[in-house]
Amino acid sequence: MLKKKTLFIIILLVFVIINFAFYYVLISKFPNYTDDLGNINVNNLHFFFGRVIDNLIQDNNYYFIHGYHGLNVNYVMGRLPFIPIFLTLIIKFISQNYLIILIIKNIIFFTITFLVISKFFDTKKFLIISFLLFVYNPHNLFTSLSLIPEEGYISYLLIILFLTVYKMSSLKDIYLASFILIIIFLTKASMIYLSYTLSLYLFFKLKKSYNIFYSSIPLIFIFIGYTMWASFGYYKTGKIISPMSISTMSGSTLIVSSNKKFKNYYHLQTPDILESKMWKKHEKNLFINDKMMDEFEINDYFVSESISYILNNKFEFIEVCLKKFHVIFTNIKKDAQVFNSSGYNSLRLSNIPNKIILIISFLIIFRNFILKKYDELDVIFALTFLSFVFPYIIGWVYTRHIVPVYLVSHFYLFIKLYNLKFNFHK
Repeated sequence: MLKKKTLFIIILLVFVIINFAFYYVLISKFPNYTDDLGNINVNNLHFFFGRVIDNLIQDNNYYFIHGYHGLNVNYVMGRLPFIPIFLTLIIKFISQNYLIILIIKNIIFFTITFLVISKFFDTKKFLIISFLLFVYNPHNLFTSLSLIPEEGYISYLLIILFLTVYKMSSLKDIYLASFILIIIFLTKASMIYLSYTLSLYLFFKLKKSYNIFYSSIPLIFIFIGYTMWASFGYYKTGKIISPMSISTMSGSTLIVSSNKKFKNYYHLQTPDILESKMWKKHEKNLFINDKMMDEFEINDYFVSESISYILNNKFEFIEVCLKKFHVIFTNIKKDAQVFNSSGYNSLRLSNIPNKIILIISFLIIFRNFILKKYDELDVIFALTFLSFVFPYIIGWVYTRHIVPVYLVSHFYLFIKLYNLKFNFHK
């Protein structure tokens, strides 16, 4: 029989092989990601992360310029800092080779994730099934392995956090959960609601067994994370970022989803066209005394315009929200495509198990809450899911955004069945 440590090494080696296969598939589809030597083309990384990383590498300066129709806005607080700093450190001090960067990133997060799994569930069978849950689904795997976007990191981090909160039994677990919370908080702006919700949940959970200081550690870590980010922003811009919107790009996201034409594009077609038109439409309002607004002022303007539109078009907003629930729970078509894509309106069959498992999970939770037979696992999963999807319902959501909670729902259902079997035999 294989020892647990040997099994872990075998799983890790299989995972590395999967990374090699993923890399060659990725580069065949996006050859512009690397140069002729296989080194990473940083500026081709999506969602402005590449521009931040390039500026960090070239002159240790954290910013990017976001331009539409000649309106070049200098963003310092537009993208959260964890991913740019993490990738910059690898590129500057280890390697510029895309494959090596990819493997290092995934080995680090995979190893931490599965060490946590093996710590809390001390059986080889649980470890093997957990690995299969993580890699069986092509869509989930493709998202989780990617360098960009943020879901390539949050997919791991959310599993770690979910399991740690559920199985928490020591001070080490408190510090681990708090550390993961601060990383998630500094990875993607929409994760602030999840970070606040679970840190508050931990406070009330822990105060039953620990003193006020230890119970407050998750909240303290979140406060430290916000203070670091806000202090940096104040040093660079002279302005304080809001603790409820830690990115100055949230307003531009919100106003695109508040566009009259958005429901016609969403969810099968990318709204990039709408974003470009939106900037042009509001161009004349983005100046004060002939001077271009800064990122904070532009964000506040877009948020204000969006709230006003939503309040004046409540039924339209509800209609679009229902589409977003469809994307989360029932849609299996590929979304966010360009109009002339060859795969337009095609199916993504790998999303079928995602939807089925998520729906089953919610039916179990709904039943348990109605019958008042819910347990801590039900509460943690419900809080995780609701706080995770809330900002996406307000803005917009695609299936790649939901991959982290799809994975968590897999683990939730697996643990439910595992506990049921364990209690049955006991």
